[in-house]
Amino acid sequence: MSKKMKSAVSLLLTVCILCAVLCGCMPQQVINGDKTLKVQLYWDVNFTNNYYCGVTIQPITYFMMEGLYHRLDTVDYVTPVLADGMPEHSADGLTTTIHIKEAAKWQNGEDFTAQDVWAFYMMQHTTVTNYMLSIDPVDAKTIEIQWNPNKTITNDVKDKLLALDLNGSIKYNEYKEYVDEAARLLNNCKDADLTKTTSTPFGKEIDVDTSVAYNANYSKFQVCDPVTYAATGPFIMTSYSATQMVLEKNPNYWAADQVKFEKIICYNFSDTNQIYNALVNNEIYYYDGVPEENVLNSLIGQNSNLIHLKMLDITTVGINFNLSRPIWQDIRVREAMQYIFDRDEIKNLANPYAITNYYSSTTMPASEISKHVSQEHQQKLTKHTEDHAKAEALLKEAGWAKVNGKWHDATGAEVEIVMASSSSHPIWNGAAVAAQAQLQSFGITCNLKLTDQGSMYVNGQSESSPYDCVVMWTELNDTLSHPYGSFNSYKQQFGYFTHVPRFNRGDAIGINGGTAYAGDINMEFDWVDGGVGPNGREQVNYSEYLNSLYSLDGELLEEITASIVVGMSKQYYGVNFFQNVTGCVWNKGMVGGIGLQNRWTTESNLTYIPDITTQDAISMAQMNLHWSKGTTLILGLLYPETEA
Repeated sequence: MSKKMKSAVSLLLTVCILCAVLCGCMPQQVINGDKTLKVQLYWDVNFTNNYYCGVTIQPITYFMMEGLYHRLDTVDYVTPVLADGMPEHSADGLTTTIHIKEAAKWQNGEDFTAQDVWAFYMMQHTTVTNYMLSIDPVDAKTIEIQWNPNKTITNDVKDKLLALDLNGSIKYNEYKEYVDEAARLLNNCKDADLTKTTSTPFGKEIDVDTSVAYNANYSKFQVCDPVTYAATGPFIMTSYSATQMVLEKNPNYWAADQVKFEKIICYNFSDTNQIYNALVNNEIYYYDGVPEENVLNSLIGQNSNLIHLKMLDITTVGINFNLSRPIWQDIRVREAMQYIFDRDEIKNLANPYAITNYYSSTTMPASEISKHVSQEHQQKLTKHTEDHAKAEALLKEAGWAKVNGKWHDATGAEVEIVMASSSSHPIWNGAAVAAQAQLQSFGITCNLKLTDQGSMYVNGQSESSPYDCVVMWTELNDTLSHPYGSFNSYKQQFGYFTHVPRFNRGDAIGINGGTAYAGDINMEFDWVDGGVGPNGREQVNYSEYLNSLYSLDGELLEEITASIVVGMSKQYYGVNFFQNVTGCVWNKGMVGGIGLQNRWTTESNLTYIPDITTQDAISMAQMNLHWSKGTTLILGLLYPETEA
C-alpha cells in the first residue's frame, strides 16, 4: 500500500471514529463475552454422585438441586420451580394437589415425575411429613397429599414447609431398592394416636426396631454412588478439583431460555486474602459475606466495579447467661446486666452495619417481633440503654458492693465472670472482646475464653459447663418466618446454653391433659393482657402450644407469641446486643441485573437495609445466592454484562 493510500485509509478511519463518537454509537467493549458467572463457594472434594453422601457441596446445592418450590430465606417468598403453579388446597384443608411441570426433567433427559417426589418423602421424613397422612402419585405429573386432621396446619404454612424441601433430589429409578425398603418399613408401622402432638411422619408410630432398620437402610442409600448425578437444576457439573468446579448450562432444563449464563466457575479458596485478591482482580464476581468495614472499603476502592449489598440476618448477637451458675440466681443481677453495656459501641466494633437491639433476650429476633407481635404488645417490651446508676442500684439491692473499684457479690467474694465465645467467628468474638472491656471498666472482672466453636458448643451446653455466659447468637430463626421457628430454635439450641428448666418425658403439661417430651422447656408466663387466657389458666407454658403453633393464626397466635416474648424478656436470661446483618459482594461490571440499582449506583458500599416486609427486601434477598440459590438465575434476573 502506498503512503498516499495509507494516509487516505488513516484519514477515513479517523473520520469514522469521530462520527461514531459524535453519533453516540462507538463500539462498546465486551466485558463478559463468554457469559460465565464466577463465584466463591465451598465444597469437600470427597463427594460422590449421591447428593446425600454426607459432605458439603455448595455449588451443587445452589445450581443443580431443586425442589417443587423454593422459599427465599428471611422473606418467606415462595417460587414454583419444578411445580406448575402453587399447591391447590381443598376447601376443608385436608387434601393438597400439586402439578409438576410437563417439561421438568432430570439432567439425563428423563422425565421428573410424581413418583420421584414420593421417593423423596419415603427417604426424607422432613418437618412437613409430621402433618401428612400420605403422599401419593395420581399420575406421572400429579401428586396428592392427605393431611392429618388432628394436626392441621394453615395452607400458608403448608406451602412454605413444602418449599423448604429439595424434593427433586431423589430419583426413584436410581434409588428404587432403598426407597421401596423405606416405604415397606413405614407401611408396617402401626398408626399413631393422632390426638397427640408428637413429631411422627405420616401419622405412624415408629418403634425402636423400625428406627434401627430405617437407619441401616438409609446408610446403604448414602453410600450408593450412581454413574451420573441425579439432579434437575439449570447447570450440570462437568469437572471439579479441590479448588475449582465447572458447571455448564443444562440443555434439557425447562427454563433454559431464561438462564442467561452459559457456564458457572466456582472457586474454593483456602483463605480470605485469596478471595479478596480475586474480587479486586475480577477473577470472581460474587462473594457471600460482610468483610470488616475498612477491608470492604479498600476492596471497593481498588475495584470500582465492586458493590456490597446488605440484608437483615434473622439472628441476634448477645450474651446467654448460664442459669445453673450461682451468679445469675438473683433476677436483680440479671436485670442489672441490661444497663451495663453500651450496645451501640459493641455493635460498631463487631459489625457496624448491624442494627442495635435494646431488649433483653426474648427468644425472637427483633425483625420477627415486628412481624408477629402487635404494636400494642411490643410496647410492653422494655428497651435497655446504658445506665450505670440503675445497674449499680440493682446490684446493691442484690447485696453486691463495690470495694476498691471491684464488685463483690452478696457473700463478699470478688465477682469474676467466665465468658466464652468462638475464636473463629469474628462477629461473636468481636462482640465478646468489647463486652469484656465494658465489664472490666464497670468493675467486674471478666475472663474471656476464646475457643474453637465445637468446644464452645459442647462445654457451653454441658450440665457442668465451666462458663458463666457465652457470647454468640441469643435468638435465631432458621426456618419459616413464623413464631414456631424462633421458639423451636431457642428450645433446640440457645436454651441449652442458658440451661432453662425443662420437662421430663411424661410430665403433665398445659391443656387437655397433654404430656411433655424430654427436652420441652418448662417455663410459665402470664398472659400478655393479664387474666385468664384461652387455656383457662392465668399462665401459658412455653411448650404448651409449641407443637400446634403451625395450626394457629389470627389473634390467638399473636396472643400466645406476645405472652412468651414479653414474659421471656422479663426473666433477663440474656443481653441482646444487635440483630446481625449479612451481605454479599457483586461485580457490576461482569454481572447485570443486580437488584436495587437505583441505590447502589450512588453508594457502592450500600448501607440501606430494607424492611423485611417490603419488595425491596425480596429484591435484596434474591441477590444473595446463599438464600436464593439458582432461582435468581432461572428467573432471568441476573445476566452477563457484555457491554461496558
